[in-house]
Amino acid sequence: SKILVKKDVLKEAAKKSVDLILSVRDENKRLLYSWSISGKELNKSKSKFNDINLSLKVVSSNKIKALKSLLKGQNGTVVSFAHKGKLPAVATIKIYDAKKFNYPKNKKLYVYYYNEKKNRIEAADNSEVKVLSKGVLRLKISRCSDYLILPKKLIEK
Repeated sequence: SKILVKKDVLKEAAKKSVDLILSVRDENKRLLYSWSISGKELNKSKSKFNDINLSLKVVSSNKIKALKSLLKGQNGTVVSFAHKGKLPAVATIKIYDAKKFNYPKNKKLYVYYYNEKKNRIEAADNSEVKVLSKGVLRLKISRCSDYLILPKKLIEK
């Protein structure tokens, strides 16, 4: 599904330095995830504003055949953003998923970029995140892509 934020909305938020906050809920009104982009950051941005699709999927890494072989038995979670590419400002995404992020508060998790074209796992800009509370994870990103989140650090070769 598409959850589109039009570039005009981004431009207006930038002009007025107003924060954009959007929450996505399921049919039972349960919070799935939220996006937050600072109006001040948008105001300072030199990037060209485009529409942004805020949809995302959260899936187990073992559901992706190519990742399964790359991870050699280790299992994690993939956050796959519908929008691909650079964002006009850093976005904070909170994901509420007790099944996928069943870790205690402050548990350190490791974030990697999954480069599907090259079929490899690469270090992400913000390579570590802490669980906010059981089932709640916060990611700060400047680019939308596919991110792999693991409970243990990958051994770099």
